[in-house]
Amino acid sequence: MADSNIKKSIIKPLPEFSGETGKYKLRYRVVSEDRNRTSYWSKIHEISVPSVTQLTTDNYQFVVEEINQPGGKKIHVVELWWTPNSSYLFNYYDIYIALNKAVGEPSISDYSYSGRVFSPSFSIYLDDDIIDNFSIIVHSPTYDSIINSNQVLIKTAKHVV
Repeated sequence: MADSNIKKSIIKPLPEFSGETGKYKLRYRVVSEDRNRTSYWSKIHEISVPSVTQLTTDNYQFVVEEINQPGGKKIHVVELWWTPNSSYLFNYYDIYIALNKAVGEPSISDYSYSGRVFSPSFSIYLDDDIIDNFSIIVHSPTYDSIINSNQVLIKTAKHVV
């Protein structure tokens, strides 16, 4: 029977996907029984990434501490840590930050990719002279650093400093 030699492979944690399309690109190699006579790669298949469950405020802590520096300057220490959902198929996270120096009514600018963290926590120092408000997004890892609304784990409310 031809089906008796089918091999299955499970990859966990899953690699990054495209934030733009919300899909994994997958291809496989078919190898002959003697392992060197004939083999070929399949065409590339696109597999949709399942949506993640966004964490509630019960599952994460968001703390902003103000530190006064000499000369009246203020620095804000921002800390965010969370308890990952057991259904997540990854163990590292992309962080996006929207910083805004407001004129008049504070508003949030576009989110920019800040980096990747390999534990469920993130911290940053923000200078009071540079920003007036900010917001943070924790996201599933993507290879193109594009935010996909179905993959946002945490989106903090706008915090005015």
